[in-house]
Amino acid sequence: MLEIVLNFIKKSRPKLKCGDVFYYHIDNKFYYGIVLLTQLDPSISEGIDFTVLLPNYYETNYTDFNVDRFKEKIILRDIIAPPIIINKRAWTQGYFCSYTNINLSFMKDILSDCRFAYFDELYDVNYKIKDDLPDLKLVGKIGLFGYEGVQYLIQIGLGLYIDKEEINFTYRQYRDLEKYIKGREIPYWYYNAIGQAKIKP
Repeated sequence: MLEIVLNFIKKSRPKLKCGDVFYYHIDNKFYYGIVLLTQLDPSISEGIDFTVLLPNYYETNYTDFNVDRFKEKIILRDIIAPPIIINKRAWTQGYFCSYTNINLSFMKDILSDCRFAYFDELYDVNYKIKDDLPDLKLVGKIGLFGYEGVQYLIQIGLGLYIDKEEINFTYRQYRDLEKYIKGREIPYWYYNAIGQAKIKP
């Protein structure tokens, strides 16, 4: 794994809510993410796993956060990974820090287009089976990522690491959903994850 890793900030145990904005520090920059859901699968209690989105937005000082620029990145779908389902370890171990909360009404279209893959089945944010895939950037995977998995996705998404050996293939959904994908452009992070570098941002 590349030496450029998430930097420790401070440990916390926040009660996360939809719309919570958090920050993390990597490669000498403070990046930000947002909590989309506090429950996807209704069979799992609320507050066990969280769906987050990671826009390609950073500042050199975390207090310089600009909500308009942050929202713009999300609206433009300038993101470094698809929606990710994670636990609280990134917060409890001190790598994600909650910052503020914003209303999610500005991203209704984003939420509507989000899909979560379980092999070749697709679910929406209401955990209803769907038969469409509106945006390949917004298809996450049903499965829980811990801190290490999130760090890997961030490294891949920022082009800080190219998985030449495909040891940790986390974007299998782009293979499983071939019937939805044929003829469409797969996001760059897929190629970074299989050693065919399309480094971005």
